[in-house]
Amino acid sequence: MKNMIKIFCIAISLILFNCKDDKPIVEELDEVETPNNGNGNEEPGDNQSKITLVNGDALTQILRANQITAESVIFVTTAPWSSRITEGADWITFSPTWSSGTGESAVSISAKMNLTGSDRTAVFTIRSGGEEVDITIEQKAGAITEASFREKEYRAYQHPGVQAAQNRTWAYSLRDNPTGIYARADEDLAVFVDDAHGKEISIVIHDIPSSPVPWGFGVMTLYPLSQGLNRIKAEHSGLIYVWYEDPLEEAAPKIKVNFVEGGLVNGYFDSQKHARDDWQGLLDYASGPEFDLVGKFAHLTMPVSAFKSWTPDGLALIDKYDDLVRLQHEFMGLYREEYKYRQYKNRVYFHADYYGSGAYATAYRTAYMLEWMQAILQLPIDGGTWALAHEVGHVNQIRPGLAWTNMGEVTVNIYSMYVQRSWGLSSSLGMSPNESAYQRGFANVLNKGVPHVQANDVFVMLIPFWQLYLYLHEVLGKTHFWQDLNYSYMANHPTETTDNGSYQLTFVRRCCDIAQLNLLDFFEAWGFLLPVSISGFNITQADVNALKTEIEAKGYPKPPRDFTMITCGTVDEFR
Repeated sequence: MKNMIKIFCIAISLILFNCKDDKPIVEELDEVETPNNGNGNEEPGDNQSKITLVNGDALTQILRANQITAESVIFVTTAPWSSRITEGADWITFSPTWSSGTGESAVSISAKMNLTGSDRTAVFTIRSGGEEVDITIEQKAGAITEASFREKEYRAYQHPGVQAAQNRTWAYSLRDNPTGIYARADEDLAVFVDDAHGKEISIVIHDIPSSPVPWGFGVMTLYPLSQGLNRIKAEHSGLIYVWYEDPLEEAAPKIKVNFVEGGLVNGYFDSQKHARDDWQGLLDYASGPEFDLVGKFAHLTMPVSAFKSWTPDGLALIDKYDDLVRLQHEFMGLYREEYKYRQYKNRVYFHADYYGSGAYATAYRTAYMLEWMQAILQLPIDGGTWALAHEVGHVNQIRPGLAWTNMGEVTVNIYSMYVQRSWGLSSSLGMSPNESAYQRGFANVLNKGVPHVQANDVFVMLIPFWQLYLYLHEVLGKTHFWQDLNYSYMANHPTETTDNGSYQLTFVRRCCDIAQLNLLDFFEAWGFLLPVSISGFNITQADVNALKTEIEAKGYPKPPRDFTMITCGTVDEFR
């Protein structure tokens, strides 16, 4: 008991007096700093500190609304340091927020894009010993706000099946009106439709990652909307799109839709509305697993994580995709003044498929598996060009006139070759007669009596189609040949038949008529004018003789020279 009383007395004396200067030690204890580990937990500190700033001009910074990184603040302390942040400033992150050591530290600063519509400010206070230093970050408001995604006017689009039927191709996208809103499963949504002008309008909640089967299109549910307030319970999660179909398209009245309650702002990037600098901020703001990147001719819905990994510049990427689609339209002749009325009114849709393998195309969409993300999202996308152009080519393939028996995976690649050559990429057929497909074709098919339809090599079978481009377009300057040929199939499609042999002979006839040349020798060398009989494809010698007589009677001149050996690298030799 005597020892306990002694200890108690010593403790009281320490609290009441400072043995050196007789000041209460409580005042000194108030100065002791306890570094914060960022989770509200304090770490023991040191009361002997000095904070020396290395870049003092970074203490006050003003960020643009779409600016998501600020200049790091660098400082030196002689003791551990901690920090505090303005309460409620969850839009900004400072890292690190404390250190138990001494010496130089660098605090990096990142912010969410400001979609609030108002300027905002956060203060990050560094505390070490008895010193404090404030870092003040102000982020300005911008034109892009959460409200601008929640409430906006939507234009009408023609159903993509209309143009597809006219052009004899597959249909383009059904997702031309992204909202930038992400719905969560079982969430209650309140959607207000202003004046509907008597039109039908709906929303689609589309969850692509939850596709129940490989090569599927996810889970989607359509909810018709009425003028006024609509209350909806989301059956599943997904991005929301507006479906507003009208043959008047842009001439139809726009309809304002407001997502009053429910849903998270996910945002999207539209090259026709947003600036290059908006990309990173909008992508970082995304609340769902996928993000929409929209261009003039193309629309991508891909994983947020993939975009963050491979696409630092969304505008440059969508411009590249737009150019790919534009080039195919150019090859089809859709920019010719007399053919413009056949231009597509919808975009080509590109999306990720989470459960299949490879890439594929079908009506309304083209899809790419996760292992393709780097190849198709990282510029310059050289490694993914062939696949992208190939799948879009399938959508644009004119059926059945240019897709007869065994041609499904052949004529589609004329588009791929055109994109490759337009972008200055290496040819998938090779460059010289001794390379790749050219070597196989010249050795095994050309003038070998092998029917073209039975060549059993899609790249070899592609050669004569591409040679028509190289020679007629690039050597003879008949730059409208393929455009006019494609148009002839859109406008005057051959009578559909179950026997595809007639389609091949029609192709030969139309090539001669449009080029105004007798190309019979060329097609005979490549096996187009040989009798053949396979399932669904028959050509007799009488058919061949009749076509030859018809073409000869038209008096077309023969080409200036034999071009059956022209290759991607030997065009100049044929001029």
